[in-house]
Formats: sequence, C-alpha cells, structure tokens
Amino acid sequence: MRIARRFGLLAEDFEISVNGATVGFSDRDYFGKARFIFQYGIYDYAALCSNLDRSEDSGQPLAFLRNSRFDGSGTANDTGPHEVKGWIAIAQRSNDLDDRTGEQDDNLNKITILMRGKVAQEDILQEYRLGGMITKFMFGEIHANFLDEGDDDIATTSRQRLAEDHPHYLALKKFVETELRYIWIETNKLKEQREFDTAINSNPHVKQWYDNLAESLKKSARSVFRGIDVANMDDEHRHKFYATAVLGFEHLKAKNALDELENIDEHNIEAFLTWLADMDAIEAIRYLEIVRERLAIIREFEQRVDENEYEKVLQKYIFDHLWLLDPAWERATEYSDMEQRIQNAVDRVPIRNREEVRPDIRYRRISGMHVIIELKRPSVSVRKTEIEDQVNDYIAAVKQDIGQDPDESRYPVEAICLLEKPPVGWQNPETRKLDEESLRGYGIRVMTYTQLINRARAAYAKFIKEHAPVVEIGETVESIRSYRPSGENSLFPNE
Repeated sequence: MRIARRFGLLAEDFEISVNGATVGFSDRDYFGKARFIFQYGIYDYAALCSNLDRSEDSGQPLAFLRNSRFDGSGTANDTGPHEVKGWIAIAQRSNDLDDRTGEQDDNLNKITILMRGKVAQEDILQEYRLGGMITKFMFGEIHANFLDEGDDDIATTSRQRLAEDHPHYLALKKFVETELRYIWIETNKLKEQREFDTAINSNPHVKQWYDNLAESLKKSARSVFRGIDVANMDDEHRHKFYATAVLGFEHLKAKNALDELENIDEHNIEAFLTWLADMDAIEAIRYLEIVRERLAIIREFEQRVDENEYEKVLQKYIFDHLWLLDPAWERATEYSDMEQRIQNAVDRVPIRNREEVRPDIRYRRISGMHVIIELKRPSVSVRKTEIEDQVNDYIAAVKQDIGQDPDESRYPVEAICLLEKPPVGWQNPETRKLDEESLRGYGIRVMTYTQLINRARAAYAKFIKEHAPVVEIGETVESIRSYRPSGENSLFPNE
C-alpha cells in the first residue's frame, strides 16, 4: 500500500511488483474514501472510486473533468504550455483521512505532486491558507512532468521538495490554488442537500422528530443538521450534537426565539451549538436526570425512616448530598483540602455534655458559604440552650480557621442540627418561635428527620408536577443521543 502511494503507476513501460505481485491502484486503498472527484487529463480515476455520490437526476457518479492546461501565470488556458494530470477528491468526513494502518499513521489529507512517476513534493496543500473547513476533506495527487523541463534543477537539495522560487513551480502553485477555490465552492453546493439527508437518514429518531416539526421551522433545522454533518466528528459525537440541536429547537420554539437561527451556516455551527448547550432547555433535561436520582434517594430515606434506620441513611448520604438540606447547596470539590483542615479543628472541639456520645459532625464548604452539620443520636433529647452552646463552639472553631484567609472569612458560617424529635419545650408554638429566632441570630437551624424529608420532597414538587412534557422530549433526545446504526457504521449502503 505504501509503495503504491509513492509512485504514479501510470507509465506503460514501468512496473512495480512485490513478491511477484504487480502493484496497482487498488493497493492504494484510499479511492473508496472519495465522495466527489475532480479529474485532470484523460485517465478515468473515478472508475476506481466505488463510493462516489451520484447525481440525483442521472444517477451517474459525481466526477468532474477539469481543464488541465495553464499558462506561465497559472491561469487555465486550453493552449497553455503547462499540463497536469491527476485528481483532487473530497472525502465524506475529514476523519476518514486519518488512515491508521500497520505500525504507522498515514495522513491522507494532502495533495501530492509527482514528477516522472515519483513523489516530488509530499504535500502542496499545506502551502495554502484558504481558511474554512473544506480543505480538511481534500486529498489527491497531481502529475506535473513539465516541472523539470529545461536546464534548471527544480528539486531542492533534500530531494523532498520543489524549489519554491522556480517559475514552473510558481505557475503550478497558482493553478492549484485556483482549482482548490473552485472545488471549495462547488463542493459546498453539492454537499448542502446531501449533508442534511445524511443527518436525517443516519438516525431514525432525528427523522421522526423532523417529520413532526412545523414547516416554518424546517428551513432552520436543515441548516443546523447540515452544519453538524459538515463538522469533523465521529459518530458518537455527531449523534450527541444531533440531540443538542433538537433540545435547542424545542427551547427556541417555546420562547419564539428562532431569529437566532437565521444566521446559521456550516462556518459558525460549533459556536451556535455551544450557545445552545448553555440554554435553559438543555439544563431542564439535565436537571430532570438529577431530580430522578434525588427522588430515588428521598424515597429510600423516607422508607428507612419508617423502618427506624434513618441514622444509617443520613450518615450515608447527608454529608455529601447537601441538596437534602437545601436544593441550592452543591458541594464544591475544589475545597477538599480546606474541608479536611477545618474538619480536624471541629473534631477537636470538646463536648460540653460529658454524658452525651460525640455526635456525628461534618464541615462542608459550598458555594458562598461555610456549613456545619451536626447529626444528633436518635435517642438524644436536647434543649435549645444546649444546641446553642455546643454549636457555637463549632462555629467559633471554623471562624478562627477561616479568619486567617480574607477571601474565606467574608463568607457566612451556617450550622444545621438534625434531630429525631424537636428540642424540649418546642411543643409550645410560642416557645418554638422564640427559640428559632434566637438560634437564627447565631446562624443555627434545627431540623428533624421528618422535616428533612418533607422539605426535600416539596423542593422538587413543582418540577415533578410539570415535568411530563420534558420527559417526552427528554426520551426523544436520549434516543437520538444513544442511537448507533446496526452493522456497519457507514452512512452509505455501498461503502
């Protein structure tokens, strides 16, 4: 294969063989990657390309014969003194050109220049800065025997490149640049309809969603899905982007914000999808997944409370699932070192009631706050003053530590004391009200296990009640995201 790619293989009086087997074009093993091909000269390279797209009208492979003669300025001219042969092709996807075979990687994203049947310059494509994405899909070879006509040696001393200031090379370089720009324009025209068809037909869930989409939105949807298929990504990421786009459309439909879609084309699709990823619709689906997990924990906790095993469940979940205490609280993992240091300081705080077994207590750093959680033993009955004195000792230990850091000391410290039953005397509503106000002044809250369950469930009640439409689109999106074709991964049956 590698030998076949190093020689032209067209000369009638020159043959290459390996172990008695003649090396031919089929040994190159890359013509099957071509989607469109532009040819120079009379040799029909298209006949070697088994996977070319076909014309919707005639059914013929999309192969195009180009003018192969040009003048000294590189301008195409039927009577020009310079002539090339060869081809330039466009791959289905750019990662098709990452050819990993054997022990070496062979990047096919290049246009090789051959002279007298041998490689004269490995890649002329890298000489151009055309911008855009289409060059990432190009590969080919150009035979330019005219390069060594005359007395001057056009090859560099390394014999790996051509002399860049030679008039013949400058003419060739200009001609190839003009062809690349033409191919770029024509390929975009050819791909516009086909990329959308690929997206729709490669994932039946996308097609089902698109078929049910309002006609007024289909034009914008075509632009988005075409842009996704143009982008350089593997099947897994491509289907994830399909799912992201569907979420974005559902959200924009609800908000009547489709004006944003008018500016979409394949050149800004990645930025657009990044923007979609931050929108409320996508967050709603992700939040739904979080809610499902949290509701499962709440149900287990509620069941264990009924079975008098709440302490074990609390010890398992509460310190690392602070959303049970407040839906807005999420533990910030980057503070783990600080948490351990302050936890050690809290653990050293003496217990005022020597008859009480040391409670389970944890310090956590969340966004914009320091939190102390004290889990009292189920059998413990306490008074408000006992909670106040003991927890204030913990608060003082935390404040002493963070007081050395101006950034941390500006955040408040809050403590929560979890009990099996309310403190002594709280059966009296007036006493309870006064005690709660007094504790609140120190940043202390008291909560029973039953209150914990009820508040956690109530925090998600509204979302649970209204989440049915989100579930429906969520299932569609998940089907799109996880879909993988059975059998071959190719998007075209004949590949």
